Amino acid sequence: MSTGMEKTLTQIVEELKAQTSVTVKGFGTFTVKEVKARTRRNPKTGAAVQAPGFKKVAFKMSKSFRETL
Repeated sequence: MSTGMEKTLTQIVEELKAQTSVTVKGFGTFTVKEVKARTRRNPKTGAAVQAPGFKKVAFKMSKSFRETL
């Protein structure tokens, strides 16, 4: 990967760690979403298992990028 791309990705990650959204003009917006803890079922035993909450990164394409595809 090129040095410029690595720096860009590192900056995006640092901004997302600070809980801010990152917009790349002409490309899209990265945001951090919180997924709440919930109860799930073990498929083998049917037992209830508590799944912890976590954070995930969401991406929304810009209109111009979507139209290009």
